[in-house]
Amino acid sequence: MSATAVDGEAIETAVEVPVKEVRRAKFLRVNVESDQSRAGKRYHNGFLAQEVEKAAKDMGFDFAGVQYFAHNKGEDGVAQGDDQYALGYDQFIAPLVGAVQMLSAKVEVLEKELKKKSKAKAAK
Repeated sequence: MSATAVDGEAIETAVEVPVKEVRRAKFLRVNVESDQSRAGKRYHNGFLAQEVEKAAKDMGFDFAGVQYFAHNKGEDGVAQGDDQYALGYDQFIAPLVGAVQMLSAKVEVLEKELKKKSKAKAAK
């Protein structure tokens, strides 16, 4: 693995675009206890991997958080329907931290602007 230094603008763009696109993936809260031992008591929260994959592809990148397991393929290479998608939520952490940092900086700027406008209005 190699790391490349990038300027602040590139980082902001790299974070801002996914933040806008991730809104397209629906957050889910479901009860999926197959043995019914915790039915109605325990929920799982997350996203549909296919929606996350589509959002990433629409942004033009291969997101490592989407994991695809092709179990059976026919002779033509086409999946036979029992494939599985999963999400590696650890891959969401860095982009989310970056998004929080970016949004916090924007909030700080907006709060300063609001404070200036409030002072100017009070001075009139």
